[in-house]
This record gives sequence, C-alpha cells and structure tokens, in this order.
Amino acid sequence: MEIVEKIILLCLIGFFAAITPGPDILLTIKTTLRFGAFQAFKVLLGIASGWCLYLVFIYMGLSHWLNTPITQLILSLIGGSYLLYLGFLMLTIKEENYNLAESPQTQKDGYLQGLIINLSNPKAILFFMFLVTPFIDEGMELGLIALWCSLFIAFVSVIVCASIARNYINTHTFIIIDRICGLLFVCFSWLLYFEFGELLISINVSIIM
Repeated sequence: MEIVEKIILLCLIGFFAAITPGPDILLTIKTTLRFGAFQAFKVLLGIASGWCLYLVFIYMGLSHWLNTPITQLILSLIGGSYLLYLGFLMLTIKEENYNLAESPQTQKDGYLQGLIINLSNPKAILFFMFLVTPFIDEGMELGLIALWCSLFIAFVSVIVCASIARNYINTHTFIIIDRICGLLFVCFSWLLYFEFGELLISINVSIIM
C-alpha cells in the first residue's frame, strides 16, 4: 500500500472514530446545543490539545509510560470522578437557570473541560497508541498531522450540524438534552470506575505473586 493510501486510510479511521459516541463528542454536542458554536470550539480546542500531547508522547517513544497500569489506574479514577461531577451538574441544574442559555458567559471553562476529559480517558490513549504507532514505525510523520486534522474536521462537522439544530430547540428540549447527557456521563464514569477496580485487582494480584 502506498504512503498516500495509508494516510487516507488513517484519516478515514480517525474521522469515523471521532464521531462515535464517547465523552469527548458528547461534551462537544451538548455544549454546542446549549451554549453555541463559539463555546463548543473552546471545548474542541481543549480536546485537540489533548490529541497533541498524545501524539508528542507517542512520537517521542514515550507511549509505554501512558500504557502502564499505574497511569491507567490514575486516569481511570480522575476521568471517572470528573465525568461523575459533570453528570451530577447536568442532572441537578434548575430549570430557571436555562434562561441564561443564550449567554456565552454561562460557559467559562470549556477549554479546561475538554482537556481534562480527553486526557483522563484511557480509551483515547489506547486509540492513539494502537493506531498511530505503526505509522511512526514506518516513518510516516505526515500521517500524524493528517490524523489530527481528520479528528478536528470531524468535530467541526459535528459542531456545525449541532449549531443548525440549535435553532430549532427550545428551553424544554435543552433540559431534556442536559438530563440525557448527564445520565450518559454518569454511565461513562461508572465504566471508568469499573476499569479502575479491575486494574486495582490486577495490580494487587501481581504484587502478591
């Protein structure tokens, strides 16, 4: 397979992987629908910064640090706790607060939210490790830039679509969306907690043996 074909394949995999359900894309859609595209791009920049850090680590040959049980353990705990916190906020927000939904000032930490969720997601680390490492081994550094661009384009496409849909959503629908997103975040958090428990058990077993 030619280099160009491999890069195209990498971009396609990255694009479709980006739009599959997960905390990153869910936060982006929720932010777009409630606060608008400008605030959603803040979240996207945070997420994209996380991608850059992953790619730098992998390019420098430090990916084994990301895949250690201790690192996975810490990230699962942090990610689960933060997702649980966000889910709790979405499930408990009062209806009168939605009167401020049109104000961009109501979302001030979008970049930080995107960065934390992306960096504390062990699944994102595994995605980059298994997908990107073979391309680095073949000296296809250009593929890293192409992958980042394909991920970014995928999220921008979602933001554009959600921005259009936002024009047809009322306050009651905003409330329903937040409740659904809150439940999904809680589910994602418990999945990470479950992974945390499995990792903790495996570490204890290895220590005993």
